[in-house]
This record gives sequence, C-alpha cells and structure tokens, in this order.
Amino acid sequence: MEGDWKQAFDFNGFFVLPSELIENILFRLPLPEIICLSSACKGLNSMISSVEFRRNYNKLSSDNWIFVFKKQPFKKSTIFGFSSACNRWFRFPIAQLLEPVVPPGEDIYLLAASAGFFLFSLNNCQELVVTNPVSKSAQKIPTNPLGRRGTSSWRRPSMKLIGNRTSGSFKFMFIEDLGQGPVLYLYRSTTNMWNITEAQEMTRQVKENMVFLTAAHQLNETIIVGVSLETNVAASIYRPSSEDGSQGLSIGLLGAYMTGPLHIYGDGRLVVVRSESIDGRSRVIKEIEIWGLNLDGRKWKLFGRTPHSLLESVRKHFEVLTGRLEDREGVVRVILVSNLGGRWNMIWISYDSLKMDWHMAELPEFGMKGINIAGVAISSPPIL
Repeated sequence: MEGDWKQAFDFNGFFVLPSELIENILFRLPLPEIICLSSACKGLNSMISSVEFRRNYNKLSSDNWIFVFKKQPFKKSTIFGFSSACNRWFRFPIAQLLEPVVPPGEDIYLLAASAGFFLFSLNNCQELVVTNPVSKSAQKIPTNPLGRRGTSSWRRPSMKLIGNRTSGSFKFMFIEDLGQGPVLYLYRSTTNMWNITEAQEMTRQVKENMVFLTAAHQLNETIIVGVSLETNVAASIYRPSSEDGSQGLSIGLLGAYMTGPLHIYGDGRLVVVRSESIDGRSRVIKEIEIWGLNLDGRKWKLFGRTPHSLLESVRKHFEVLTGRLEDREGVVRVILVSNLGGRWNMIWISYDSLKMDWHMAELPEFGMKGINIAGVAISSPPIL
C-alpha cells in the first residue's frame, strides 16, 4: 500500500510549489503522515528535519489523540492512535522498541500517554517502561521508593504523565496515602531520580497551572491533590463536596446491573454519566455532566451538561461502560468506552468550558470486535 502511493505521487511536481505553500500543506497533516513523507522523499526529509520546521509544526499542531493498546502477542504489539484532525486511526508498531527493555512473556498494559511518550506497566516484573515511537527510544523508570507494584496498583486518576514538547523530557507522578495523608512521588527523566513531597491541607487556592491528582473518591468525600511545579514542588490537599447527591455511584466502571451514575475523575474534573436500564440486560446514556473545582477547592461546581439533541446522535446500548478524561487549557476531553456482546464502541466528547461549546462523535471502527483492550489514553499530539 505504501509503495503504491509513493509511485503515484508526483514529488517533482510537488516541489514546483512555493516552499511556504508546501510547509502550510505539511502543517495540516497528522504526525504519522509527516513521518511517512519524510521517509519517502529526500527533499521532504530535508525540510521536515529542519529545526525551524519542527518547532513551527509542534507549535501549530492542535491535533488531539486517543490511544488504544490491544492485548496480543508481544511481536505484534501495536498502539492504535485516533487523530481528531483527520478523523482516522493510525498504527504505531512498538514491539521493536520494547524488545530491549521488556522480558520475554511479559504482560504489558498502557497506563498513560503525553506528547509522544507512552507509559507501560510490566505486570509480571512490576516495573514501568516509557517509550517514544518518534524518537525511537525506550527506557525503564527506576523503581519508586514504595517498591515494585503490579498494574492493578496504579490508580489512574492518582497518577499523571507529562511530556515536554520542547525538551523531549517527561515527568511522572503519583499520589499514595499510607495512612498519614497523601504523599506525592515525582520522577523527572532529566535527573532520573524520584522526589517525595508530603501534601499539605489547602495551602493555596486552585490555580490553572496546577496538576491535579485524585487521591481518593468515595460516596461522601473526594480527596484531590493540586501540585505546583513552577519552582519548589508544592502539593495541596482539597476535599470538594458534591452537590448532586449521587447515591450508588460507580467509580471508573459501570455494568448493566449496577445502579447510580458513573463517575470519572481526572485533572481536577469530575464527569458524571447518567444512564437508564433497558430490559434489565443493557443500559443507555441519558445525560453527561462535567464538574470542576471551585476557586477554594471546597466544592464541585457544575460546568456543563450535554444537550439532549447531541446525545441522541450517539445513543448506544451497553453492558459495560468505562471512560478516561483529560483537561487541557480549559477544554475537557472524554473518551467513553462501552461493550455490548463483545463489540466495543467509543464515543469522543470535548467541552470547551470558556466557549461552552460541546462536540461529540462516535469513533470509526478499527477491528474492535472481540479484542482485549489493555489500556486507553487521551493525549496531546506527539512531537516531531
């Protein structure tokens, strides 16, 4: 397939165009197609490899990605990435990258993604590995101060991977409460070291540049830690109370026979998915709400509720429902993953809290029937 389009494309005719126009065309392409073009033509490779082009491409790219990792034989390890810019799926083969750092027979799970970095847990040897398909790198993260842990020990809302688009470095952090209050564990790839910080009770107001990790979520109390990384690392504890009075809520996963709304936490936000039972065998979504912390972090504040007309366009029955969310620069992005009779379905939701603008769409099929999903992540675009 790749050879066909290389032969059909007239690169000589393409280079007759002004260089500014060529760059504008390239800036509109998703990263996998940029990489493919750079390998197909020496002239394009020279342009794409320039520092100025890479800087401008990374700066202008407004693409958003959803990544799905299938559980399959190691040699076929592939990340499937959905690009919001072109509404299609791409394949990122990673077996060759992982092979030097992953022991044979290992059970791999995708935990998080950010700016081209992918964080995996190795369930058998209980270690963490970070890969970057663009830079073709893979490395193990040193064992954290609490020791080795399996995949089930990583609670997704209580951890965060942050890739740096400029320096090509990353940070990984997680919260753990050992009985005396939440403690922040922060790893920086630039130093290859872990730092430990005890969280303090509400030492500062909620700020936009904070990183929020959910330490605990129960019926009557949520504990969120806001982390400031500007100078010295500071971690503040917030305990927002809920105003919706939800009872029988489900945290992270909702089944056909479960009652109450599904609560999805992340980045200081709370997405509440309300559904209704259909014949006792499946359910259907009837309302989605997005909540966020108020300025002092004491309460959840309702930011938006999906219009019913928008929900009707993606009204799907499900037996199991789960989701992930990311808040970046005031835009909340949610991926809802449902299963009905072995067939997976994914709904992509975004809400701009400043413009009060909703977008919702069902993602195209990519061979999801009967697959075993080993991790889903929402991410800013990979860097070139």
